[in-house]
Amino acid sequence: HRDLHSFPTRRSSDLVDYCSEVAITGKIQLADTIAGEMLNEQPLDADAWFLKLTVARAQSDETFKATLDLARTAFVRRWNRMHGEILSGHASTEPVAPQAPEGPDHTPDKIQPLDPAPIIEKVQKPGNEAMKGAAISVASDIAWFELYFDHNAEAAQKWIDVLRPLLPADSTPLRRLLGWQAMIAGRRSDARDI
Repeated sequence: HRDLHSFPTRRSSDLVDYCSEVAITGKIQLADTIAGEMLNEQPLDADAWFLKLTVARAQSDETFKATLDLARTAFVRRWNRMHGEILSGHASTEPVAPQAPEGPDHTPDKIQPLDPAPIIEKVQKPGNEAMKGAAISVASDIAWFELYFDHNAEAAQKWIDVLRPLLPADSTPLRRLLGWQAMIAGRRSDARDI
Protein backbone atom coordinates (compact mmCIF):
# COMPACT_ATOMS: atom_id res chain seq x y z
CA HIS A 1 0.00 0.00 0.00
CA ARG A 2 1.36 3.39 -1.02
CA ASP A 3 0.77 6.74 0.56
CA LEU A 4 1.70 10.36 -0.07
CA HIS A 5 5.19 9.96 1.41
CA SER A 6 6.14 7.45 -1.28
CA PHE A 7 5.92 10.31 -3.81
CA PRO A 8 8.51 12.78 -2.49
CA THR A 9 9.69 13.84 -5.95
CA ARG A 10 6.42 13.54 -7.85
CA ARG A 11 4.64 16.55 -9.28
CA SER A 12 1.27 17.65 -7.95
CA SER A 13 -0.48 16.30 -11.06
CA ASP A 14 0.86 12.81 -10.32
CA LEU A 15 -0.58 13.01 -6.81
CA VAL A 16 -3.90 14.23 -8.17
CA ASP A 17 -3.99 11.29 -10.59
CA TYR A 18 -3.10 8.82 -7.85
CA CYS A 19 -5.62 10.27 -5.40
CA SER A 20 -8.31 10.19 -8.09
CA GLU A 21 -7.64 6.51 -8.71
CA VAL A 22 -7.75 5.79 -4.98
CA ALA A 23 -11.10 7.60 -4.67
CA ILE A 24 -12.56 5.81 -7.70
CA THR A 25 -11.64 2.44 -6.20
CA GLY A 26 -13.61 3.34 -3.07
CA LYS A 27 -10.70 3.91 -0.70
CA ILE A 28 -12.30 7.10 0.57
CA GLN A 29 -10.30 7.42 3.81
CA LEU A 30 -6.97 7.04 1.98
CA ALA A 31 -8.08 9.51 -0.70
CA ASP A 32 -9.13 11.96 2.01
CA THR A 33 -5.75 11.61 3.71
CA ILE A 34 -3.85 12.19 0.48
CA ALA A 35 -5.97 15.21 -0.48
CA GLY A 36 -5.56 16.60 3.04
CA GLU A 37 -1.78 16.22 2.91
CA MET A 38 -1.71 17.86 -0.52
CA LEU A 39 -3.64 20.80 0.92
CA ASN A 40 -1.29 21.01 3.90
CA GLU A 41 1.55 21.49 1.40
CA GLN A 42 -0.36 23.76 -0.99
CA PRO A 43 -3.49 25.13 0.70
CA LEU A 44 -4.73 26.96 -2.41
CA ASP A 45 -4.27 24.12 -4.93
CA ALA A 46 -7.49 23.92 -6.96
CA ASP A 47 -7.11 20.27 -8.01
CA ALA A 48 -6.50 19.18 -4.42
CA TRP A 49 -9.65 21.05 -3.35
CA PHE A 50 -11.68 19.44 -6.14
CA LEU A 51 -10.49 16.04 -4.90
CA LYS A 52 -11.19 16.91 -1.28
CA LEU A 53 -14.72 17.99 -2.23
CA THR A 54 -15.31 14.80 -4.22
CA VAL A 55 -14.16 12.68 -1.29
CA ALA A 56 -16.18 14.74 1.22
CA ARG A 57 -19.32 14.27 -0.88
CA ALA A 58 -18.82 10.51 -0.59
CA GLN A 59 -18.48 10.74 3.22
CA SER A 60 -21.51 12.65 4.51
CA ASP A 61 -23.63 15.73 3.88
CA GLU A 62 -22.19 17.42 6.98
CA THR A 63 -18.60 16.75 5.91
CA PHE A 64 -19.35 17.95 2.39
CA LYS A 65 -20.95 21.20 3.62
CA ALA A 66 -17.99 21.97 5.89
CA THR A 67 -15.53 21.20 3.09
CA LEU A 68 -17.55 23.33 0.67
CA ASP A 69 -17.15 26.36 2.95
CA LEU A 70 -13.41 25.76 3.38
CA ALA A 71 -12.94 25.31 -0.36
CA ARG A 72 -14.86 28.50 -1.17
CA THR A 73 -12.55 30.45 1.14
CA ALA A 74 -9.47 28.86 -0.46
CA PHE A 75 -10.67 29.66 -3.99
CA VAL A 76 -11.36 33.29 -3.06
CA ARG A 77 -7.95 33.57 -1.37
CA ARG A 78 -6.35 32.14 -4.50
CA TRP A 79 -8.12 34.80 -6.59
CA ASN A 80 -7.10 37.56 -4.18
CA ARG A 81 -3.48 36.37 -4.15
CA MET A 82 -3.35 36.35 -7.95
CA HIS A 83 -5.08 39.75 -7.98
CA GLY A 84 -2.30 41.23 -5.84
CA GLU A 85 0.44 39.57 -7.87
CA ILE A 86 -0.93 40.89 -11.16
CA LEU A 87 -1.64 44.44 -9.99
CA SER A 88 1.27 45.07 -7.62
CA GLY A 89 3.75 42.28 -8.18
CA HIS A 90 3.16 40.61 -4.80
CA ALA A 91 0.37 38.63 -3.18
CA SER A 92 -2.27 40.63 -1.39
CA THR A 93 -2.39 40.29 2.36
CA GLU A 94 -5.55 39.30 4.16
CA PRO A 95 -6.49 39.42 7.81
CA VAL A 96 -6.35 36.16 9.70
CA ALA A 97 -9.88 34.78 10.13
CA PRO A 98 -10.26 35.57 13.88
CA GLN A 99 -9.39 39.22 13.21
CA ALA A 100 -11.97 39.55 10.45
CA PRO A 101 -14.94 41.80 11.16
CA GLU A 102 -17.86 39.95 12.64
CA GLY A 103 -21.21 39.65 10.93
CA PRO A 104 -24.57 40.10 12.64
CA ASP A 105 -24.53 36.49 13.89
CA HIS A 106 -21.11 37.06 15.58
CA THR A 107 -19.23 34.82 13.18
CA PRO A 108 -16.32 36.11 11.10
CA ASP A 109 -17.47 37.58 7.78
CA LYS A 110 -16.57 35.48 4.77
CA ILE A 111 -13.62 36.70 2.77
CA GLN A 112 -14.73 38.50 -0.39
CA PRO A 113 -13.08 38.32 -3.82
CA LEU A 114 -11.30 41.45 -4.97
CA ASP A 115 -12.74 43.38 -7.93
CA PRO A 116 -11.99 41.63 -11.23
CA ALA A 117 -12.30 44.78 -13.38
CA PRO A 118 -8.66 45.96 -12.99
CA ILE A 119 -7.44 42.42 -13.63
CA ILE A 120 -9.44 42.14 -16.86
CA GLU A 121 -8.13 45.52 -17.98
CA LYS A 122 -4.48 44.72 -17.23
CA VAL A 123 -4.32 41.19 -18.65
CA GLN A 124 -5.85 42.28 -21.97
CA LYS A 125 -2.87 44.55 -22.68
CA PRO A 126 -0.22 43.24 -25.08
CA GLY A 127 2.62 41.37 -23.39
CA ASN A 128 0.52 40.13 -20.47
CA GLU A 129 -0.28 36.68 -21.84
CA ALA A 130 1.05 34.82 -18.77
CA MET A 131 -1.03 37.02 -16.47
CA LYS A 132 -4.04 36.46 -18.71
CA GLY A 133 -3.53 32.71 -18.50
CA ALA A 134 -3.38 32.88 -14.71
CA ALA A 135 -6.58 34.96 -14.53
CA ILE A 136 -8.38 32.54 -16.86
CA SER A 137 -7.23 29.55 -14.82
CA VAL A 138 -8.28 30.95 -11.45
CA ALA A 139 -11.62 32.35 -12.66
CA SER A 140 -12.42 29.06 -14.44
CA ASP A 141 -11.68 27.05 -11.31
CA ILE A 142 -14.01 29.23 -9.23
CA ALA A 143 -16.75 29.01 -11.85
CA TRP A 144 -16.46 25.20 -11.92
CA PHE A 145 -16.50 25.11 -8.12
CA GLU A 146 -19.71 27.15 -8.06
CA LEU A 147 -21.38 25.06 -10.76
CA TYR A 148 -20.26 21.51 -10.09
CA PHE A 149 -19.94 21.45 -6.32
CA ASP A 150 -22.23 24.23 -5.03
CA HIS A 151 -24.77 24.00 -7.89
CA ASN A 152 -25.03 27.79 -7.93
CA ALA A 153 -25.51 29.12 -11.45
CA GLU A 154 -25.91 32.68 -10.22
CA ALA A 155 -22.62 32.69 -8.28
CA ALA A 156 -20.83 31.20 -11.29
CA GLN A 157 -22.09 34.06 -13.49
CA LYS A 158 -19.62 36.53 -11.94
CA TRP A 159 -16.71 34.32 -12.95
CA ILE A 160 -18.11 33.58 -16.39
CA ASP A 161 -18.35 37.36 -16.84
CA VAL A 162 -14.65 37.58 -15.97
CA LEU A 163 -13.86 34.97 -18.62
CA ARG A 164 -16.00 36.38 -21.46
CA PRO A 165 -13.63 39.24 -22.43
CA LEU A 166 -10.58 36.98 -22.01
CA LEU A 167 -11.69 34.03 -24.15
CA PRO A 168 -13.10 33.82 -27.68
CA ALA A 169 -16.88 33.35 -27.74
CA ASP A 170 -16.45 29.92 -29.32
CA SER A 171 -13.86 28.81 -26.76
CA THR A 172 -14.52 25.22 -25.68
CA PRO A 173 -13.85 25.92 -21.96
CA LEU A 174 -16.24 28.88 -22.02
CA ARG A 175 -18.91 26.92 -23.90
CA ARG A 176 -18.62 24.07 -21.37
CA LEU A 177 -19.12 26.47 -18.49
CA LEU A 178 -22.12 28.05 -20.19
CA GLY A 179 -23.63 24.63 -20.86
CA TRP A 180 -23.20 23.54 -17.24
CA GLN A 181 -24.58 26.86 -16.03
CA ALA A 182 -27.69 26.44 -18.17
CA MET A 183 -28.15 22.89 -16.88
CA ILE A 184 -27.74 23.91 -13.22
CA ALA A 185 -30.18 26.78 -13.80
CA GLY A 186 -32.75 24.29 -15.10
CA ARG A 187 -32.53 25.40 -18.73
CA ARG A 188 -31.90 21.92 -20.10
CA SER A 189 -32.85 22.79 -23.68
CA ASP A 190 -30.31 25.66 -23.70
CA ALA A 191 -27.72 23.37 -22.11
CA ARG A 192 -28.27 20.78 -24.83
CA ASP A 193 -27.95 23.42 -27.57
CA ILE A 194 -24.74 24.81 -26.07
